[in-house]
Amino acid sequence: MRAVDVRTHPEGADRGDAGAPDWFAVLESVGDRLVPARADWALVHVRASVLEVVRAGGPKTLRDADIGAPEPGEPLSIVALRHREPDPEVALHRLVLQLSPRVGDPYGSGRVTATGVSRLASQVDPAHLRAIATDPDNLRLLEALDLGSAVITPVVAGSLVIGALNLVWSRRAAASRADLADAEELGRRIGAALDRSLPATARLGRAPKQGPRPAGWRPPAEGNPVAAARAWARRMLPEVVDRPTRVDLADDLDLVVSELVGNALRHADSLRAVTLEGRGPLLRVAVLDGDDRSPTVREPGADLESGRGMVLVGALSAAWDVWHDVAHGGKSVWADLPV
Repeated sequence: MRAVDVRTHPEGADRGDAGAPDWFAVLESVGDRLVPARADWALVHVRASVLEVVRAGGPKTLRDADIGAPEPGEPLSIVALRHREPDPEVALHRLVLQLSPRVGDPYGSGRVTATGVSRLASQVDPAHLRAIATDPDNLRLLEALDLGSAVITPVVAGSLVIGALNLVWSRRAAASRADLADAEELGRRIGAALDRSLPATARLGRAPKQGPRPAGWRPPAEGNPVAAARAWARRMLPEVVDRPTRVDLADDLDLVVSELVGNALRHADSLRAVTLEGRGPLLRVAVLDGDDRSPTVREPGADLESGRGMVLVGALSAAWDVWHDVAHGGKSVWADLPV
């Protein structure tokens, strides 16, 4: 059994502000470094009040923002999630969202964020899953994850608890006190890196813009394109939206980008690009692929494992449609998310 290597902290954790990456780049690097090398999946929750400051392009560091202590009932948002296998990642993300964690919950990230005290589960108790499940379907999904053991530690910026880091194992011996100690150190390093990184994707210090412009992304030659597209969209959100946004917009954006990019990879096998564009009260996400066929929407039944993606996109979007590129072939599937 290997402990979490405390050297696998995000780049910039021990550097000055000038060399630090942006907020969401730090968080994406956490998952990239820890999964699957150190855990089967990793999850970081951050307090909603902290994210509001970051997305607004607030003070240079979190300490300058005068953020108060965690308040009971304050929502927690997923800011990083990685699974050892790409395919279950979207379903896992959706499952964690259904749990709707809040500061002060008697379990998980909510408890750790409220108390600042780490939790070690050397063996995940089935009774615990029944306690946190929101309904029978949610419980079945939790049980299907084959959770073995876990550690949950606070993410601390200076002396401020801003969220929690979850490391979960399915196929290994029970987590130990050494795993917990290493994860606590990692939580402190993540918090320090976030406090030194640039809020709202380095909005600070830039010249005023005439208005947000569309942003585009092309898939990398290697790696997980779904995770890379989602990370890019998170980083670009403050750049393309020029107004205050609802707290859960980034979570909805994660899901829609994951579904659209995943569909392009599974059914078209030709992901070309992803674009984001602010359109007043709407945020348009578009995914371009090389297949002329439009996506098929099927209302999923109890025994249907596929066809759920576009139903979810439709539920989260004000509208969605397909634009066909007659000149060059292929199509763009777009969805408009309310800001």
